[in-house]
Amino acid sequence: VTSAGGMIMLRYQILDSDKVLSVHDKQTAPYILGSDGFKFDAPGMQGHSHIGKKKVAGTTDYILLANSGGRLKPGMVVTIVAGELRMSDVMVV
Repeated sequence: VTSAGGMIMLRYQILDSDKVLSVHDKQTAPYILGSDGFKFDAPGMQGHSHIGKKKVAGTTDYILLANSGGRLKPGMVVTIVAGELRMSDVMVV
């Protein structure tokens, strides 16, 4: 959680540079599911940080999502979904 609780920063490391553009595809773009089932998928003010960067394996990046109503708080447990990938029990910091 960042920006005084108004946004969620989802950081990731690129493993396959051929797949990195999938973060912009509506079918595979990452989102966060709160424990109450709320879907955090609205882009934050800045959206993505990788504009102008080389998208190669080993580099890190982030996506900003809006934290609607400040619902997500540090210490909560969420699920991160990106395409077919589903990571459960992720602690929010």
